[in-house]
Amino acid sequence: MASISKKSQTSLTGAVLMLALVSVAVQAMASISPAVWVVVLVCGGAVAAFYLKHKAKVTEQRRRAAAQAEAAERRELEAHLAKHSRTLCVRHAGLAASNGYGTPDASAWAKEVQRFMTSVNFTPTWLSPELVHAMVTAHVETQRQRPTSTQAVTFPADAMNDPTAFEEACAAQLRALGWDATTTGGSGDQGIDVEARKSGVRVVIQCKLYSQAVGNGAVQQAVAGKQFAKAHIAAVVSNAGFTRKAHEFAAATGALLLHHTELGRIDDAALRLRQAHAARKAIASQVPTNENASAPVERGLMGNIKKSA
Repeated sequence: MASISKKSQTSLTGAVLMLALVSVAVQAMASISPAVWVVVLVCGGAVAAFYLKHKAKVTEQRRRAAAQAEAAERRELEAHLAKHSRTLCVRHAGLAASNGYGTPDASAWAKEVQRFMTSVNFTPTWLSPELVHAMVTAHVETQRQRPTSTQAVTFPADAMNDPTAFEEACAAQLRALGWDATTTGGSGDQGIDVEARKSGVRVVIQCKLYSQAVGNGAVQQAVAGKQFAKAHIAAVVSNAGFTRKAHEFAAATGALLLHHTELGRIDDAALRLRQAHAARKAIASQVPTNENASAPVERGLMGNIKKSA
């Protein structure tokens, strides 16, 4: 008879022990009265029911906490979207224009969404990256589909490839918005590519068809053109974004920095200018200035001096 291996002997010993334990358990169960079995079953059922109820309660609490945390992250993201809506729309439109087919490159837009999240320090825990991307894209698409005055004219395809055609398209869009707009053309334009007038407001515009962010120099040219032409508003219009220094200089000088799809904002600036002028005029007509108020007093003093002489 072949010898049995050590491993087989261990397995056989374990099986014999298991059978012995089962035998002892059966004998013990046989000695227990039915009444005890009923008590055991009832208690066991109660413990099981309590455990299942507690587990369900804990699961529901966790689900509610997760839902509340997700809702809080959604509100935070929506707040960031509302604050930076214009920038996102401009970047989306810029990527769409560079794509050439009216839709942004998927990988480039994904990088832009990630850059937005990093810039606003938004690090979601409960919202998946796919859901965040979908929410940002949906917000931009919703904003772009809203009817605005800037949708009066669609920029032709050649305008996004030729600087001169780009200037003509900007002037055409302003004319569609009720402005008397013309391009200056050629050199010696004193920093003015498009000049527009409407309701007594004069605007000078620098047009920049760039593949990268527009710098401070373009804003300086627009402001110089405004001073030269004695205009009321200076603006820089581009298919791209603007550098930080350009934004800083524009904020200091009151110049407008616009994406080419936002030319309707010039109407808003002109309206604010007219309202401010009307308010100053109304105040001047109701309250005399120090000079006008002191004039009668001075004339009275001069008359008294002449009489006394």
